[in-house]
Amino acid sequence: MSTTSAESNRIQGLESLLRSQDVDIPPPVETWNPAYGGDIGMAIERDGTWLYQGSKIGRRPLVRLFSRVLRRDDDGRHYLVTPVEKVDVKVA
Repeated sequence: MSTTSAESNRIQGLESLLRSQDVDIPPPVETWNPAYGGDIGMAIERDGTWLYQGSKIGRRPLVRLFSRVLRRDDDGRHYLVTPVEKVDVKVA
């Protein structure tokens, strides 16, 4: 399976954020105004379990990263936000 340019950018962005998350300074998600990337199947259950397309995300560093870039916008919806893209997150 080949990786598209958009997938490659998404992966590189996540890798960069994972590397930088060791710093205790939260990322400035409120200042980012990225393009909307749609619904990729992210969700958070009532007990705090993160899901991707119905499967539990078990990697704690990834869950920590996602929690740091989660934002609720004025439209009342939740998003994962990077400098280049924001995607929907369904929150129970």
